[in-house]
Amino acid sequence: MSNLSKVRTLSCLFVTLLLATAVWAQSRQPYPAAKTDRRIRPETPMAPPLVNAPFRDPDFGSPMVRATDETTNFKIPGSYLRNEASGQGNIWSSDTSKFYVIGQGGYEFAFHFNPSTMKISSLPGASPGKGLVLPLRTGSSFSFTDPDLIYGTRPNAPTYDHQLSFLHRCIYPRN
Repeated sequence: MSNLSKVRTLSCLFVTLLLATAVWAQSRQPYPAAKTDRRIRPETPMAPPLVNAPFRDPDFGSPMVRATDETTNFKIPGSYLRNEASGQGNIWSSDTSKFYVIGQGGYEFAFHFNPSTMKISSLPGASPGKGLVLPLRTGSSFSFTDPDLIYGTRPNAPTYDHQLSFLHRCIYPRN
């Protein structure tokens, strides 16, 4: 193969990679109508949507679903629910198919989420329509790599880490 052929081959390869990158960058964005300016927008008043019924945010048009209501914390009905909020815990599994909320009393309730249908459902081991009560103290964190693993500490054990496997339905000390 001559030097000229090598240069042409490398040039073609470079142009192909450059065009492929440009085409990928021009593909349809996931939220093409997203408002990205810095204007402050008043919140549109609306009644709380039904649980597990997908809807569009009236101000930004984003698809949303309400995950909880006053019955979600069945351990203490009518009480509050919150997220981990410190930024230390990862409340979503790495494949976004599971998440948890924290209820009054320190209960963590885990749910299954289907992002393509925006539907929330119970995990195996939970009653239908209910969250799975995690046997861990508040402040658990999903693994960043394994979607079926969550780390935390047991309520009545010394404060060393445990891992809960949703796949194997077992809890064991973390390595």
